[in-house]
Amino acid sequence: MRTPTLAITTELDRRVGFIFGTGLVASFFELYDPRAAEAERAALRGEPIVDAPSGGAGVAAAAKIVARVFAESFVSGPYARRVLEPLPCDVTVDGRRLPWEASSLVVASVLRDLGLGMRVTHRGGEDPSRPHVVVSGLPPRALGPRMTRVLRGVPIGAPPEPHFDDLASELAVEFPTAGPFVVDGDLRVARRVVVTAGPSLSVLVPHS
Repeated sequence: MRTPTLAITTELDRRVGFIFGTGLVASFFELYDPRAAEAERAALRGEPIVDAPSGGAGVAAAAKIVARVFAESFVSGPYARRVLEPLPCDVTVDGRRLPWEASSLVVASVLRDLGLGMRVTHRGGEDPSRPHVVVSGLPPRALGPRMTRVLRGVPIGAPPEPHFDDLASELAVEFPTAGPFVVDGDLRVARRVVVTAGPSLSVLVPHS
């Protein structure tokens, strides 16, 4: 079968993937894989920008992080704030700059489930030429409790909140300096990232 992809372009290179994210996505991976986080911190200190491939500690460790963030978000605990605090960046969708200066969540995907039942991009794959893009500027105490909406695969926000949720042809994220982002579980850094539809790929599906 054929499956759509993303094309992720930075000042360093161009890659093909299925999931792009920054904001809480990058903060989550910084906790999930300290080795990748250290490479990211080196880049943010002004050292040469390099890839920071993620290893991680498995599904159980990821689920533990998610559960703790969710629990603390109701009381604005420090661990939840560490993951959910909006990240300063300019976000443009299809040529229109979103009118907030920091985003807690930026994600684009052709998949409906990002893992652990997280159906943020529940329209992923609907249109091969337009990935599902979700961008939110909601603060931690507002965003965290909406986990139940994520698990149900319904939008987690809507205007007049600082929130965008739709299919889009192009997503551009520009950081004040080098900023973190994730492609298919790999934590990376760049100053500007542009995400568009990539080529359709043939994927082998095993027979049951």
